[in-house]
Amino acid sequence: CKGGKPTIIVADSQDESAIDRMCSQTRVVLATAGPFTVYGTNVVASCAKHGTHYCDITGEAMWVKEMAGQYDAAAKQSKAIIVPFCGYDSAPSDLGAFFVVSHLKDKLGKKVGKVKCLVGPMEGAASGGTLQTIVTIISGVTTRPVETLRSMADPYYLLGPDEERGRDRLTVTALPSIDFRGGATTCLSPLGIANTQVVRRSAAGLGYGPEFSYDEVMSFGRSVFGPVIAACLSVLWMAVPLMAIPPFRWLVPKPGTGPSEKQRKNGFWVHRVWAAES
Repeated sequence: CKGGKPTIIVADSQDESAIDRMCSQTRVVLATAGPFTVYGTNVVASCAKHGTHYCDITGEAMWVKEMAGQYDAAAKQSKAIIVPFCGYDSAPSDLGAFFVVSHLKDKLGKKVGKVKCLVGPMEGAASGGTLQTIVTIISGVTTRPVETLRSMADPYYLLGPDEERGRDRLTVTALPSIDFRGGATTCLSPLGIANTQVVRRSAAGLGYGPEFSYDEVMSFGRSVFGPVIAACLSVLWMAVPLMAIPPFRWLVPKPGTGPSEKQRKNGFWVHRVWAAES
């Protein structure tokens, strides 16, 4: 970048030579175009080869695990740092858990037990890329059923073979419930599957302790309507797989589309994280 004006490089994500030329000209790639299963593989491969650092906003655990298996050795050799899950999937959850665990261990000298993230209230809308990512993940049930279902059901899916698994047996809490510590009616968080797996991966790598356990849910506070909203959303989440089936699939917005500028400016989210000692 000379004279304060950035250079624009156009590269098709499916053109390996074009991606190689792009990645070899920079030090860091910030990837924001999903679904990453479709658009991200060549970019990761090129960054690993050229020693270019990389981060993205994916929430696709199965794709990330495949990238680690295929390109970890190359990245270590070239000294490229590859960091996925750096967007709303899953930075707030990962950082929130890290802060409360650090406070409990370092400030209070306690052992960490249960940690829970309550998401809400919030306002905004999903982008076309996010919705297409959901469709891509669900579609994997028909093309790679065993691995796709494992990626959704295994709470420690992102851990390496030598890393110790923790206490959790479910990926997320699926049914509506009342969180007495958080003082809220809760239900399944649609992003919770990926977020909880990321947090557990950090827990293994950073040593949160053998008693560490994590869950993430949507929160509706103490509103009298909370139980009704939680029940309705739980039914809605069960219908999400219909997005992958025509004609519903044709109605899903395409990548590159999304909320209006006004919606983006007015959008917000609240994450509350509590932790209990073991």
